[in-house]
Amino acid sequence: MNFEPLIDGIARFIGAHGETAEKGVRVHTPTDVERWLGPLSAPEKQVPLIHDYLRGAAALGEAERTGATHVQNVDVPMWQSLQNDLETHVQADPEVQSALKNLYVNSKMPADPDVTSTIVKPRRMSELTGGAPAAAPIVAPSTNVRQPGQPANFGRTTSVEMPADTPMVPQAKAARALPKLDAVAEKQRSDAWNEFAIATESQDAVRMDTALERIKSLHEPETVNATPGVAPGWQKALNYMRSLEAQTQRWHADGIQNDAWSRSLEKFREQSGIDAVPLPKYIRKTVDRFEAWADAQKPGSVNDRFTEALGVPRAVMSSVDLSAPGRQGILMMSRPEYWEHLKTMVDAWSPEAYHESQAYLRAHPDFQTAIESGLALTDINHKLGPQEEAFQSRMAENIPVLGNLVKSSEQAYTTFLNRVRFDVFSNTMREAAAAGVDVKNTKFLSDLAEMVNTFTGRGGGKGTNISALNTILFSPRLAMARLQTLNPLYYAQMHPYVRMQAIKTVMSSAAAIVSLVGLAGAAGAKVTWDFRNPDAGKVRIGNTRIDLGGGMFQFIRLFTQLASNQQVNSETGKVTELGSKFGIPNRLDKVTQFLISKEAPVASFVTDWLRGKDQAGKPFKLSDEVISRVTPLMMQDMYSVLQDKGIEGLLYAIPATFGIGLQTYASAPHQEVVPFLGVKGQVPIGDSQTYAKMIQQADSEATTLALARSKNLSPVAAKAVLRSYIKAGRLKARQEWIKTNVDAYRQAKLSGQSTVPLVSPGGSQ
Repeated sequence: MNFEPLIDGIARFIGAHGETAEKGVRVHTPTDVERWLGPLSAPEKQVPLIHDYLRGAAALGEAERTGATHVQNVDVPMWQSLQNDLETHVQADPEVQSALKNLYVNSKMPADPDVTSTIVKPRRMSELTGGAPAAAPIVAPSTNVRQPGQPANFGRTTSVEMPADTPMVPQAKAARALPKLDAVAEKQRSDAWNEFAIATESQDAVRMDTALERIKSLHEPETVNATPGVAPGWQKALNYMRSLEAQTQRWHADGIQNDAWSRSLEKFREQSGIDAVPLPKYIRKTVDRFEAWADAQKPGSVNDRFTEALGVPRAVMSSVDLSAPGRQGILMMSRPEYWEHLKTMVDAWSPEAYHESQAYLRAHPDFQTAIESGLALTDINHKLGPQEEAFQSRMAENIPVLGNLVKSSEQAYTTFLNRVRFDVFSNTMREAAAAGVDVKNTKFLSDLAEMVNTFTGRGGGKGTNISALNTILFSPRLAMARLQTLNPLYYAQMHPYVRMQAIKTVMSSAAAIVSLVGLAGAAGAKVTWDFRNPDAGKVRIGNTRIDLGGGMFQFIRLFTQLASNQQVNSETGKVTELGSKFGIPNRLDKVTQFLISKEAPVASFVTDWLRGKDQAGKPFKLSDEVISRVTPLMMQDMYSVLQDKGIEGLLYAIPATFGIGLQTYASAPHQEVVPFLGVKGQVPIGDSQTYAKMIQQADSEATTLALARSKNLSPVAAKAVLRSYIKAGRLKARQEWIKTNVDAYRQAKLSGQSTVPLVSPGGSQ
């Protein structure tokens, strides 16, 4: 379609009836109009829309000036209705808004001409009900084929074209939309600069170029009207950032480090004079973000590199899966956002989808509120924001082959948690506003952010520094989050609305988990809810345990055992008092074991080396310990279940992939523990029965002998004799064991071992 006639019509519309060129005033040409309209993306829709809007504004302005009730025999209310419809379309298209702004600002409006209008006295009711109408009804054209000479909006049902002989001039009244146009233009520019900052932080070159073109297009009017030879502020900001980017490359080449880098950046900013340039808030914010990015490019310190090196095993062990839903995010499973973003997480395996998701967050109107409230929105680049604690090392991404898997896993992991956190925060804000809650209240916002963080495994609060704990524990923030979730005081201190949402969320998720475990029990799996038992809350199928609790059950089990001072054997169901006899763990042992189970890979390696065995009690073997700390946890779990169940074990890959806990091990045989000469003698189950019978027989013989010797003694003396005989009988029985195991004891004492396996007399060691 040829738009030159339409552009020519708009030019005449602007320049008609003004002073002529002979009087020294320039009449605007189609070239002027085409430049003001700019590079519209859909001129076939936008140019006619602008034309119709201007004509409607002129018609209504004239009617208001003259007091006419009709314009060209069309009721003014009908004109107003049509113009309102047009204005809705105008305001829905930012490019049209911008183009109208250019037309109004860059053109000199002529005086209002005489517009033919019809002033008609009000009609009587009889005329309205039975008489002929005073004005002809508006009839939409019956064809969309535009013939030469016909109006530009021919066939459009959203506007009405005045007759061709009606002068086309703008009305000052049309400027009533300028405040809205200004606001829309500012919003467009703000979005474009924000997009440029996002592209810079993600180092997306294509996105940066697109954002720059958009910025230049939106600031073109300022460039046209700028003082010759003086760059406008927006151009100075871009030039400064371009120079700063080049400077960071030179600092890298010169080997500038850490504090010297930051000082150089400060000096560069002062010399540039950028602080003295008057800039809108959104441009200044973009400059600040660019400077933060430049400062983040400095090489890491020795301590930073050491910390990253310690985090490599954890990053590797946490990779090659999509574990965020079943681990950190499990308490959000009752929320729709949890299920909506499972696909988002899978898509984020690719870097493009990850960066798109991060850009969505930064461009969202609630983003700044979320950040200021303390919502934990993380990034895979630790220089630009906090990271998820499972992926604290970029060094892991440099490992051949495995490095790409680590990075993709981190992208998916981070995306899922960020999107769930943000959408739950944003949606809850809107639900609260609809319920009449003051959503600008600081406590409401901070408590909401804290609740969302906690329920997605990021506890400890906004200002908590856990850098030291990260080198010792595998997931310190997750552990803090689980502790907060189980603490009643945590809910008591919340904003009332947030407390209601928190309790509803955690109870719904708990009910869902209990129901799933219950269904598994009904289907034949072994299930127990006695939290003195290590298998409590888990679905046990043979030697395989499936844990749906996301680490929550471990804390409940520890607290239950400490409170009851009891433990239950998962195989026999036998209840034992903690610390009741030699060799049975006490409360301190339970706490110590729990903390050791939460250690980071490097810390647990040192612990196992010092005590000479791993968490399962197997002897320390260097090669096995190293391999277990550079193999993803999901692969370790799958290897164990495949060994135990064969090809059937592949069915367990699905829950394991999404972070559901999976453990496969055969329970150690029950052992009696016998103290001999300061060394614990662990009696295998096959021999413990023999030992028990020997002790029982010794006690029986001692009792018979003592009764015969204490007939004439007092009860107290007789009891003392009985104790003495029993002690002597048991000692004799143990001496037989010592003789049988003398070589093993001697070796244990010489090597400093704390335990030695015992066999019954007559057996073979």
